Amino acid sequence: MAKPVAGSMAAVRRINTSLVLDALRAARGPMRVSALMDRTGLSRPTVEALTEALTAQGWLVESEGAPQPGRRSPGRPARTYEFNAHAGWVLGIDVGAHKVSVCRADLRGTPRAWARHPVSPSTPADERLDVARAAVDDVMADAGAGRIAGNGVDNGAVSGRVGAPDARPAPILAASLATPGVVGPPPHRVLLAPALPDWDEVDFALWARDFLPCPLHVENDANLAVIAEQAVGVARDRQDVVFLLLGQRLGAGIITGGHVLRGHNGAAGEIGYAPLPGSPHPPAGFGPLESSVNADAIVEMVTEEFARPGASTDSPLRRRFSAASDGEHVPAIATSAKEGDPVALRVLYRLCQRLAEGISPMLLVLNPDLVVLGGGISGVGDALRAPLRSALAGRLLFPPDLELSALGDRAVVLGAVHDALTRFEDTTLSVISA
Repeated sequence: MAKPVAGSMAAVRRINTSLVLDALRAARGPMRVSALMDRTGLSRPTVEALTEALTAQGWLVESEGAPQPGRRSPGRPARTYEFNAHAGWVLGIDVGAHKVSVCRADLRGTPRAWARHPVSPSTPADERLDVARAAVDDVMADAGAGRIAGNGVDNGAVSGRVGAPDARPAPILAASLATPGVVGPPPHRVLLAPALPDWDEVDFALWARDFLPCPLHVENDANLAVIAEQAVGVARDRQDVVFLLLGQRLGAGIITGGHVLRGHNGAAGEIGYAPLPGSPHPPAGFGPLESSVNADAIVEMVTEEFARPGASTDSPLRRRFSAASDGEHVPAIATSAKEGDPVALRVLYRLCQRLAEGISPMLLVLNPDLVVLGGGISGVGDALRAPLRSALAGRLLFPPDLELSALGDRAVVLGAVHDALTRFEDTTLSVISA
C-alpha cells in the first residue's frame, strides 16, 4: 500500500479546514462538534483537531454550550464554536465625482463603521486620493475591538497562519475600491474616466501600498452596485440582473448567469455612450444617451416646460426650482411628481421615453430577469418606475421586472464591501492551514 505524500495530506487538511470554516460562517449561532460532524461529514477526531487549531489561531471563538432542555448534563456542558467575524476587517471604498465613501465591515459583511467626505468633479486626482485615505483612517480609528492571534500580514499579502496570540488590532484582510469609468483587466488600471481629471493616470496599487496591509482591488462602480443588490438588496436570488446607475452619468452593472459581465476591455455596461437618434451633440466627455437623461437634461426639460405658452408662473414646482441649488433639482421633481404636478409628470414621461429608447437594445440582447434603478435620479421613486415600465413594455419581447434600489446611495460602497469579502474568502480562507 502506497504511503500518502505530504502534498496530498496537506490538500486534504486544507479541504477539511475549509469545510469546517464554511459551516461555521454559514451558521446563525455557535455549533457543537456533533453538529459540525453532521454538517461536514468529518469524523469527531478530525473536527476536534481542526476546531482546536482554528481557535488557537483566532478564527473561531469557543464557549460552553447551554445544556439541552429536558436532559441532564452530568459533566460540564459541551463546547461550542463560532466563526470569529471580528478576526479581521474588509473595506469598501467608493471614490466618485461628488463624494468619497468608505465602509469597514466584519468578516460576515456586516457594516461596522462609515465615513463620507465631499469632493467635486474638478478635484485633482491626488487630492481625491488624499480624501479617500482620510476616510479610510476615519473608519479604522475605532477598529481595535476585533482581535486576532497575530495579523498574518507580510508586505501586502495575507498568510494562512496567523501566528501566536498578541494584542494587535485585527487586520484589514481585503479591500475593494469603486470608481467611475472603464476599469481594465489586471492590473485593474482605469482606462477611461472622463468625469475625473487625470484619474486614468493613477496607480492604485502603489497608492494603497503605503497604508493598506492587503492588495487593493479596483472595480467599476456600477459593477459593484449590482453585486450589492444581489448580495443584500432587491436582486437576491436573481441570476440575470441589470443595475442602472443613473445620475449625472449613466452606467450599467450586469450580472448574467450569476456572474458579472465585464467585457474584453472592462467596458461592458457603458450604456451612456449609446447613440440616441435626434439627440444633440453631447458635451465633451459625455455619451449621447447619458447627456439626454442625466440631471442636467432633466433641468433642461423642466425649463422647456416652464417656457410653454400658458405655463403657470407660480406653481409649487417652479418655486422649488427657483430655490434649488445644484444637486437639489431632482428631489424637487420627485416631490412635485408625488403631488401630481402635471409639469413634473410630463418631464418624467419624456425622460422615461428617452431612457427606454436608449437601453432597450441592451435589454433585448441580455434578456435580464430584473432591472434595478439606482443612482441619484432613482430617488424620484415610483413616479419614475411606472412610466419607464410602460415605455419598455412596447420595445421588449419579455419585459423584465423593474425595481428601485433598496440600498440608495450606499449601493456602490456596499458592493465594494461584498467584493472585498469574496476576495477574502478566495484568498485568506482558501490558504488557512489548521
